[in-house]
Amino acid sequence: PCRRCAKKGLRGASGGNAVQRRQPSPEAGARDHQSRQSVVRLGADLTPEYTVQFAAGSFPYSVFGKDLPFENASADVKAKAGNVEFDIKSKLLAGDFSLKGTVDISAKPEKYRGEIKVDAMSFRRFAQTYSPGYDTDGDLSGYFDFMGELGNWQALKGSGVGIIVNGK
Repeated sequence: PCRRCAKKGLRGASGGNAVQRRQPSPEAGARDHQSRQSVVRLGADLTPEYTVQFAAGSFPYSVFGKDLPFENASADVKAKAGNVEFDIKSKLLAGDFSLKGTVDISAKPEKYRGEIKVDAMSFRRFAQTYSPGYDTDGDLSGYFDFMGELGNWQALKGSGVGIIVNGK
């Protein structure tokens, strides 16, 4: 228990948010010879539980400072017992895009992990978005597995592979 609770004769009980109050000592009077303890339950499970499904024909979103045209986007998000699962799919630059993963919201800092996949995305449109004037062709496919902590980009770790097919 914390020092304030200890000074008041309170101590944490095992099994959750419960507090036990100690009864007065036997010296306090003869009627206290049968010492009892009362248990008061405090708190409740306030962990959110929800399911969200989202769909949009067009969903422009900024990635590394550039707007990308996510099209025919759909997202399924489920939260239960401190864990949020997400599964996002869309068309991106004439190819397929998916983002799937989890976020543990039961403790701070919240930790996440997931995977990004792209399949047959236009490398020409990608290059024109991030390097205007750079002329190229081909299709970009690949994946990136990642993990980290919300609000801490330095904790981001990952690995993956990208392949350009029919590039020039």
